[in-house]
Amino acid sequence: MFNPFTEKHDATHQDQDLIKEALAGGSAALENLILRHQAWIYNIALAMTGDAPEAEDITQEILIKMITSLATYDKTKAAFRTWLYRIVANHVISRKRCRKEVAISSLVRGEAYHEYVENIADDGAHCMPENKALTREARNICLTAMLLCLDKRQRLVFILGAVFGVNDAQGGEILDISRDNFRKILSRSRGKLSNFFTKTCSLIDEKNPCTCSRWVVPMQGMNLMAQDAGKRPIAFKRIAEVVEDRTRGLNDMYEREMVALYRELPFAEPPDMVSWIKRAIASEQFKGFMDLP
Repeated sequence: MFNPFTEKHDATHQDQDLIKEALAGGSAALENLILRHQAWIYNIALAMTGDAPEAEDITQEILIKMITSLATYDKTKAAFRTWLYRIVANHVISRKRCRKEVAISSLVRGEAYHEYVENIADDGAHCMPENKALTREARNICLTAMLLCLDKRQRLVFILGAVFGVNDAQGGEILDISRDNFRKILSRSRGKLSNFFTKTCSLIDEKNPCTCSRWVVPMQGMNLMAQDAGKRPIAFKRIAEVVEDRTRGLNDMYEREMVALYRELPFAEPPDMVSWIKRAIASEQFKGFMDLP
């Protein structure tokens, strides 16, 4: 799969060629440019919100911004990757809090997440074979919930730097901050998450009190888990399959294990947006924006 964060010269040239063709009126080139990047935009939005419908809306909003601003892109000032993912970063940071963010923040205050989970009764659901899929779903939601306890900038830096393996040069350019600042934010976000995982999460240490099975009933009660959870077919790649295995700066064993947990999360296929893309490109409004014939 195409990864915009790898340092491949030919990938940059492919973007530039598609942009040139799109600005010259090539609707197929514009569609291909969108299809190259939409999965990454969608998965960033999904990790930021933990909500698939919201991530779909965010992806469409960002793609509209990309399409309508493409004529202003100047390759002499920035790589297309930097230009596009800066739009992504600004959008997900400035957007109003998502439904799950509100739910988690109302559930816990400050950094009291671990105190809440320690008080959840363990009803032995993990002993029931039919609940294994639900437990797996609870694990994924809990990992996302931990991200939602970070502020948006820390969350995005962790997603980019730790989970997707974006280096400090790329990350600094995308967020328009220095490389040193990117590293500091990443270190703080890793530290906050690591504090929970090392003291509370049984996935890191089986002696810790919080088990994924504990979360099934509370998550169902808070409507954080979809009604069909555990019944849906698993048709995702893992994040680890689509990113390079970079573990820069992870000298602590627990931090390595924590990042590995996040890289086991699904790298989800975005909804089929081809029809939406074609309708958008064909509309008179977009023709006007793009100066298409």
